[in-house]
This record gives sequence, C-alpha cells and structure tokens, in this order.
Amino acid sequence: MAALPYMQLYIADYLADTMHLSAEEHGAYLLLMFNYWQTGKPIPKNRLAKIARLTNERWVDVEPSLREFFCDNGDEWMHLRIEEDLASVREKLTKKSAAGKASVQARRSRKEADVQTKQERNLTGVQTDVGVVFEHDAGFALIFPDICYHLTHYKPAAADIPVASDNPAHYADAIRYNARTPLQGSLLPLTRLVWA
Repeated sequence: MAALPYMQLYIADYLADTMHLSAEEHGAYLLLMFNYWQTGKPIPKNRLAKIARLTNERWVDVEPSLREFFCDNGDEWMHLRIEEDLASVREKLTKKSAAGKASVQARRSRKEADVQTKQERNLTGVQTDVGVVFEHDAGFALIFPDICYHLTHYKPAAADIPVASDNPAHYADAIRYNARTPLQGSLLPLTRLVWA
C-alpha cells in the first residue's frame, strides 16, 4: 500500500493511555505506530526492536509496557485503533476514486454529445434533422429562414405538379407553378416545350 498522507493522532486519547510510559517507551511506541501507518499492515514480531530503534537488550525491557497497546496474533502485532483508521481512510479513497472515474466518464459523455450536436447543426446555429448543409447559402439562410426550411423540407405531391406538354395552355400552367414554387429542383423543365 502506498504511504498515506497523514495519520490522525488523538492527543488527549494518546496522553490518557500512555501517562505511565517513560520517554524511551513513548519514542518506541510512536515509531511502531508510524511504521504501522506507513505500511498499512501489522508489524512482524522479529522487526519490532529494529523499528523501535532499540537494541535487543533494551527491547526486552520496553516490550512489556508496549504489549498492552497491541494485539499479539502469534507472528505480528496488530493495533486495533490504527486498523479502524486505516479502514476508514481506505473507504474514503475508494469513494473518491469511484467519484473521479464517474466524473471522467460524465465529461467524456458530455464531450461526445457536444461533438454530435455540433455535427447536427448547420451554419446558422439552428439544430435540424437535415442531413445536407447549404454552406454557400449561409447568409441567405440568416435572412430568410422560412424559405431555407421550405427548400430543404417541402416535397410537392405529384398531383400538384402540372404536366408540361406541347400545348401552350399547359405551358402557362407550368410557368404559374414555377412562379409560386421556391427554387428546390422540382421545377418543370421549360426547355422541353417546343412548338411546331
């Protein structure tokens, strides 16, 4: 486990529990607690004297006083208060990690949605369902938005389109139809009409 940035030391609790310790025992106890916190796991019994920075002879004198603060599970010494604090910190770190991942996912989704929205917009900034963007008509679209909409969406029914023929009367109908129909490619071809 990576070293944790801080360790809560409840001074009042510490002093109340350790009033009977000598200065040497205080130092050894604090060093054992700090090592426990840094490693995040119980301390092996064969390393206790070394971590407390005591010789084996001095450790024999100090060990009985410090044993009351730890649980001896055979191979290691466990500190219950530090275990509780470690569990709390690990839980907070897990929650922060999950929140960070959720935040990254939300930003990624928002970014993808923005890209998709930009692709759906035409140059006028109006969102449409139209797949074709008339880039050359951008100024025209700003001035005449209704006509632009009509150009892209209006599809006349077949019955509305007059039939062009060689008959001059039909030619007049085609001219009237073309005059009231906006330019959209559905105009009747007037060049077809030839008189004999």
